[in-house]
Amino acid sequence: MDAAGTVLAQPRGREVADFDAALTALGRLADLERRAAAGETGLDAEILLAEHTLGRVSSEDFERRAAELTEPTPEQAAAIAQIRVDNQVAELAGRARQGRAGLAAAGEGLLALLEAGKRPSKALQPAATFWVTLARYGQEFHQPEVMRRALAGLAEDLPGEAQLKPLVASLTQGAERLERHADLKARVDAGEKGLEADLLLAEHAIGKVDGAAFKERAQALLETATVAQCAALHLALREVAFKEVLDSAFEGRQLKEDSVKALLALIEEGGDPPPAIAGRTWSVLAAWAGQALDPDLMERCARGLRQAFPDNAAVRTRAERLEQDARKLRAERAEDGGG
Repeated sequence: MDAAGTVLAQPRGREVADFDAALTALGRLADLERRAAAGETGLDAEILLAEHTLGRVSSEDFERRAAELTEPTPEQAAAIAQIRVDNQVAELAGRARQGRAGLAAAGEGLLALLEAGKRPSKALQPAATFWVTLARYGQEFHQPEVMRRALAGLAEDLPGEAQLKPLVASLTQGAERLERHADLKARVDAGEKGLEADLLLAEHAIGKVDGAAFKERAQALLETATVAQCAALHLALREVAFKEVLDSAFEGRQLKEDSVKALLALIEEGGDPPPAIAGRTWSVLAAWAGQALDPDLMERCARGLRQAFPDNAAVRTRAERLEQDARKLRAERAEDGGG
């Protein structure tokens, strides 16, 4: 942005390299425009690429202007082709946010790009967008091989990218769950006995069975399951119980007191929420604790959030804020004679 407030550049990413590239492109574009104004020809491709680096051209305008170019150099043609791929990726990622059908269309489109030999550039934004969207598609539609392909792409294009590590870990766990389900189903279909409880648990882990059906099948299997299978089924039944309360906890944007009481009753009855649902449970209870000005619950939620997300810096900060608010409330009430 210049002194008059005019936006000169919108870097494609937030890394230092993106800002350096934008600064270089600003100087390059100024030189190109000066040369074009002086009558030099054959600069259209360079100008278009510089404007793209600065974020000054929409994907639609880029496509139109790229199609009008007559004789770009091989290097320019390759750069333009890659930008076209990245623009397609961005468009498909937008469709992926439009519900399950949109995600299906996006995943199929990304697979089509791969089959055509087209991959995203290795910058953080296009590469992460491409591979993460593809992984989400594989997870939603129970295709572990697609998830593995996406995870391999992330590892190749963005090796060691620290900010992606939690997401990669979660996606890897999702792929493992899909693979376990596929293996168990094949063994059960082949006639192997004693795996019905394990298969049901695997279906639960990948979201293939709804809560009501899971409860009915789990209760029936408890009579014949092994000790280990029974323990796992009971844990999953608790997850379902928590999820049912959480799914109906809000009326509009208002958190319902009855739902809070039901969550606290589940905790009182059986202990802390199962790991798979703990983060969501403590987040909802923390919102209620702040609304109800309950310092004891604030501190309990802070402990629960830390246990649920031990490596998440943002959650640690939230837990510390809850504890600070609890201490402040107690101090205020002590001063007022109410503590």
